[in-house]
Amino acid sequence: MNNDKEKRVEDILNSMKGRTEVPVNPFLYEKVMFRMQQKETAGERAYSTTIFKWAAVLALLVVINGITIIGNATRQHMANSTHQHGDLIELESPSSYNY
Repeated sequence: MNNDKEKRVEDILNSMKGRTEVPVNPFLYEKVMFRMQQKETAGERAYSTTIFKWAAVLALLVVINGITIIGNATRQHMANSTHQHGDLIELESPSSYNY
């Protein structure tokens, strides 16, 4: 059994003897480094874009909240002024009852 493993290892190592070397592109290292830098800057761009999107969403929520608060305050002011004027109108209007 041990001989079978050794024979298999020898066969695998001997199979590499007849191969020829493949020429390597001289600019392979530069290409790899360039692509790695592109991926890093793409990640930075995605991060800054995400921050911009969250800032825009937050600004939109602040604007909507402000509009809602102003609208509610205006409605409440209108209701209060109508109620006050309504009281004055009731006091000034002649009574239909004669006592």
